Amino acid sequence: MEQEPIAGPSTAKDISNGPAMSGDKSLTKLKAPPVKFRTINLVPLETRNWLLYTKYCRQEFEECKLLIEQELEQTGGNNECANYIYGLIFRREGKIEESLKYFDKCNELNPTKVDNLKQIARSLFLLGKQQLAIDTYLKAERFSFEPDSSIYYNIALSYSKLGKDQKAIDYLTKALRISQREQYFSELGRLYASQNNIKEAIQVYKAAL
Repeated sequence: MEQEPIAGPSTAKDISNGPAMSGDKSLTKLKAPPVKFRTINLVPLETRNWLLYTKYCRQEFEECKLLIEQELEQTGGNNECANYIYGLIFRREGKIEESLKYFDKCNELNPTKVDNLKQIARSLFLLGKQQLAIDTYLKAERFSFEPDSSIYYNIALSYSKLGKDQKAIDYLTKALRISQREQYFSELGRLYASQNNIKEAIQVYKAAL
């Protein structure tokens, strides 16, 4: 623990005790009292963030929120991890607008981080702002170091909500080139079936087996 001295003399040098007493031509001198220290609790940021993450994973949400509030107060709202976890908690609680606010703050603190942009896009999707969600996912794609199947899948879902099935099919196909996830096959088969393209739907479902 780092220690910080309380205000007072910095050394134990002699100090004057005021005017000389009667009959004494010199100043009366006393030794300064010993310097006192108080302990400063300097917990590393990584440790504080790990505690928040652990509380979230254990679903101890109320305690986690109290710790986040303390952390944001201490950091002036500038702890990216605390904002991120707060956004996740609010979204679990169905408070999508609030979640978006905290993910936006994460993006302000770290504007090229793909996960922050993906979380913003997810909240926009849940708010019914599909085109904004698509735009944000495409921005996340530009910052991604490699193709991300989850980005393509979520773009496909957004296009599907907008009634643009062919666009959705195109992005699901891109997602499947990267990862053969069951949910990708399922959504693609559903889209083909909705277009009465039964032949393609069957081919997709067979490929998923």
